[in-house]
Amino acid sequence: QLIYFKGKEVDCIMIDCKVYGHPDLESKQNFVRELMKEVERITKIPVDNQYLTFEEKDEWGMNGDLI
Repeated sequence: QLIYFKGKEVDCIMIDCKVYGHPDLESKQNFVRELMKEVERITKIPVDNQYLTFEEKDEWGMNGDLI
């Protein structure tokens, strides 16, 4: 899919992350930092060319149950 980053056609990625619960700010920052570094390692797309959305969820379905 063609994506423009900062107005230019470059290799970039959009990451959508959903998390169960509400971790503290420091934990979220560490998670985002490490996730984006790992994405860079795997895809060779620099962290500077990554978008990430982070959404916290109060409820989650698993194994046919709401948790």
